[in-house]
Amino acid sequence: MRRHLISFGIVVISLCFAVAADAQIDIRGEINGRVMTDDKRPARRVSILVLDLTTLDQRNVITNDFGCFRIRDLQFGNTFLIGAKSKSYDFAFPFQTVRLDLISREVLFIANRPQAIATVAAIDEPVIIISKAP
Repeated sequence: MRRHLISFGIVVISLCFAVAADAQIDIRGEINGRVMTDDKRPARRVSILVLDLTTLDQRNVITNDFGCFRIRDLQFGNTFLIGAKSKSYDFAFPFQTVRLDLISREVLFIANRPQAIATVAAIDEPVIIISKAP
């Protein structure tokens, strides 16, 4: 009887290990980030693109009024390309690569206000401006 119990116990333990080894662990994580201007103000309404370089899945989010964004439910262990784009800001480094090797990763983008570029037309002849007094 004792032999049967030991044999039964070994079979149960073996089955538990077989089921555990066959099951895939699906751990999910998130990437949190912030977009700040070069004078340390939040950059709102910046479009953030996240591309999973393993599966090629992509997601888009928009920063909130505090310049913050969060992308949840990302596959743990994968590498992601994160890009920032805005009509109101320029970015010296618009892309970052992040490996999700922790449950949560932080990303920071620095936004610069685009500089107005003044163009002056080349004039070959002198220009005379005449104005009448009112």
